[in-house]
Amino acid sequence: MLTNRLLSNPKLNRFFNNTVRPQHTLLPMNDGITISVLSRAADVIAETNNGLSGPKVVSYCNTFAVDHDIRIPHAAYPFQAGNKRTALLENLRAFPPQLQYSLLMELCADWSLRDNQEVQAIRQLIRFFPRFSGWLPVVGPGEGC
Repeated sequence: MLTNRLLSNPKLNRFFNNTVRPQHTLLPMNDGITISVLSRAADVIAETNNGLSGPKVVSYCNTFAVDHDIRIPHAAYPFQAGNKRTALLENLRAFPPQLQYSLLMELCADWSLRDNQEVQAIRQLIRFFPRFSGWLPVVGPGEGC
């Protein structure tokens, strides 16, 4: 890859790091799910007309919070947040990246969202995005997504 060859040259590496690459790409690739992805996922999964209900969002989040001993900001319905998209986003942000990934995959797999193309697009994004590939569960033949 051209980038690897550039980075092996110290002078080009310095130039590349200081002038060409945006600062956010200097972070390790395993730093977690970006806020942009989390926000988009929350918008789609908790969308008013085609998304999950508020109580269902709470149920999923509470299950993960209890299983992993994590305090979430919106553990009861009705939410203290202005809407369920905001509540879901704030709850997702309370989890470490691997649990965010698992929770998003669970939410996207809900039977009521199986025909929602936007939800399935989010699911494919996080499932096949290289940054998250190490978080995929190991499944046998015929199992999984």
